[in-house]
Amino acid sequence: MTKENKKLVNELVNIIGDTNDKLAMEKLLDLMEEVVIKFLTRYCCDIELIKEITMNTFEAVIQQAGQRDSDKNSYSWILSIAKNMYYNERRRLNKLVSTDEITPLEYAYYHSVDFYLDFETALAKLTYDERQIFYLRYECNYKIYQVAKIMVMSVATIKRRIQIIKQIMKEVVIDE
Repeated sequence: MTKENKKLVNELVNIIGDTNDKLAMEKLLDLMEEVVIKFLTRYCCDIELIKEITMNTFEAVIQQAGQRDSDKNSYSWILSIAKNMYYNERRRLNKLVSTDEITPLEYAYYHSVDFYLDFETALAKLTYDERQIFYLRYECNYKIYQVAKIMVMSVATIKRRIQIIKQIMKEVVIDE
């Protein structure tokens, strides 16, 4: 994004904060939506989740625009809201006890197992982060260092979590 566009984003956020102008909101969405989506793909591979977080980000921007210091960088502020929204969603999903929501992870195929697994049962035993690692590593075919970068974790942590995922998958196979 160019410096001119960043200045325009700053001006639009200030206008939204002062007047709640609908046209300014639309222009801001047009300018920043793709930027926020690309930014969130660093953290997450689930496009539906990214789109949901992006819309929640812009709702938060509109609500908080009048409360922020108009001299601050709005571009960075919007991206920090998006990142915080993502982390909040991750924490929320980790706390879920039931896995009634069907995610792309539940359709993934675990490549090291030669026979059919009951993925709904197996994946329900994984935390949200473990399911995300599973999806990135085995469905998207990312290398371990790429998964670590996307998940903002160390390579050692990703390797350890992959071992945990494999152990859980083996337990499900043995039980059935």
